[in-house]
Amino acid sequence: MARVTIQNEARTIEVPANANLRKALLDAKAPLYDGVRKILNCHGHGKCASCEILVIAGADQLSPRTPAEHKKLETYDVHSRLACQCSIIGDGEVVVNSLAL
Repeated sequence: MARVTIQNEARTIEVPANANLRKALLDAKAPLYDGVRKILNCHGHGKCASCEILVIAGADQLSPRTPAEHKKLETYDVHSRLACQCSIIGDGEVVVNSLAL
């Protein structure tokens, strides 16, 4: 099991290795989406960037960036990832709903 700390919620969740980060965050009821993004999102297909997160620690414990991430996040912070495109390899720390910060 890997441990993912959700920094802006001050809590840690345990998820199986190789789990999809978006699914793990939603299963843990983390506020991944705000406002209209709760409805208007691509449901994990890497098309909208509404599940953008900031990786605070453990970037090397996530799967490599996908082509969808390179396309959608080309102007974003180097620590930005799309939760829907990440598989969790090991422990890390993230900020969810970072577009609202």
